[in-house]
Amino acid sequence: MTVAPILYVAIIYFLAALLLVAAAHKILRGQQFRQSLAGYKILPRSWLKPVSIALALFEALVGVLLLSGASVAIAAVAGAVLFFTYGGLLAYALMSGRGNMGCGCEWGEGPQPIRKWMVVRNLLFTALALFLASASISVAPTIFDIGNAAAAALALFLIQSSLAEIFAISHRIKLIRLGA
Repeated sequence: MTVAPILYVAIIYFLAALLLVAAAHKILRGQQFRQSLAGYKILPRSWLKPVSIALALFEALVGVLLLSGASVAIAAVAGAVLFFTYGGLLAYALMSGRGNMGCGCEWGEGPQPIRKWMVVRNLLFTALALFLASASISVAPTIFDIGNAAAAALALFLIQSSLAEIFAISHRIKLIRLGA
């Protein structure tokens, strides 16, 4: 399906930013991410470090491929697989009664408990990546399109980050009210 260049580029920038920031988090806070990964109880302890490094590198690769423009459809499908897998892991943890462990997807100071909205968020990211994989543009984006797409992607990224922080704060407030 053919879409407006500004929409196409904005989605590329948004998904690339998500993946690159997530990769940076996994690299910079490797121990914290490995603890979260261990909480899912799906990997032997000896696999935690190599899998966490591989996930970070794969996220970074997909983000860079999206930005390169050379393999957008392939990178978008790979991103969709990542987002869907992460959403599935979040749902699995919730159904297994491990919602209070760190999700491994936080960008803040400490672990963020798993909540249902995170599963929905990952499904939305999956849908956006699949949309991108099936989309094309009929004309090259202009410099104006690229600038506006970058601004739109930044706005989407900040909204997503703000919503994540709002949900985290509301959870902390709920715990305070319950006296936990």
